[in-house]
Amino acid sequence: MNPRIGVDTLHLNPVQFDLDAHFTAKVKPATFDSGSGDKVGNFPLYRVAGQTFEGTSAFLALENCTLDFNPYTNFDGGTSHVSTKITLTVPKVLNGDNYETADREQTRQALEKIESELSEAGFKFDVKAALVKRLDLAKTLEDGDE
Repeated sequence: MNPRIGVDTLHLNPVQFDLDAHFTAKVKPATFDSGSGDKVGNFPLYRVAGQTFEGTSAFLALENCTLDFNPYTNFDGGTSHVSTKITLTVPKVLNGDNYETADREQTRQALEKIESELSEAGFKFDVKAALVKRLDLAKTLEDGDE
């Protein structure tokens, strides 16, 4: 049997999302200058129920994926934005391990599962509209394959 090449890891950027009032994430606080007390690298990361959460980054680690909020600054003179990234290993979502790669249909199933898992955590987005920013392929080897 020939080794099968398939999907392993995906990084997605949701184009648009909403956060429910029960959404929570781990926020990394900004550092501060001990002389002046000024915060360094403090950015508004996301808003929930009218409250803005600020820091250097934030993340939510779920069973099958990780959601990251990371600020970045444009080269246009300092306009800051926040990049939202979802990271998942497709075979782990489906099988609990990554010993086998995933085909197109299995990848679709994993993405639907991630969309549901994040929705339950209060992060609502359309997985079909998300941008694929990274796609890792892997090869499943059978006994005797070189």
